[in-house]
Amino acid sequence: MSTQVSPICPPKWVWLLAGFAIGMFTSFLIFLKMAPLEVAQIQPSNENTAAKLVTAAPLFEDLLPASEKTPNKPTQYILQVGSFRDQQQADGLKTYLESLDISAKIEKIGIWYQVQVGPFTKMEQVNKTQDLLSENNIDVILQEQ
Repeated sequence: MSTQVSPICPPKWVWLLAGFAIGMFTSFLIFLKMAPLEVAQIQPSNENTAAKLVTAAPLFEDLLPASEKTPNKPTQYILQVGSFRDQQQADGLKTYLESLDISAKIEKIGIWYQVQVGPFTKMEQVNKTQDLLSENNIDVILQEQ
């Protein structure tokens, strides 16, 4: 009995390449499901172009005339004390912080649950809270708003 390949059947390397392509496509679909994209929607408005520029990109305020700049807001500070994919872990840290008399909030950003303390307007408040957190072995990231 001879092993002869049918002329209709493609070569083995074609099957290997097709299996690899199907596997990569499946992996890509799983990746898209795990990390959803957030799309910002821009609503049309009747504001002038300078006002849109200020609300869309505050970095360009220096380019605007002084009459069109937004008034300076006081700087606010937030301490990020944790970031988790699991909401139960974030709730656990929040409960622990409340046992230390530190009010915290959880903000969901994408797939992350960020545990934040603040906002603070004075650096003295930030330093006091930061010292209390470091005494309890909690690392923080200072964020300005």
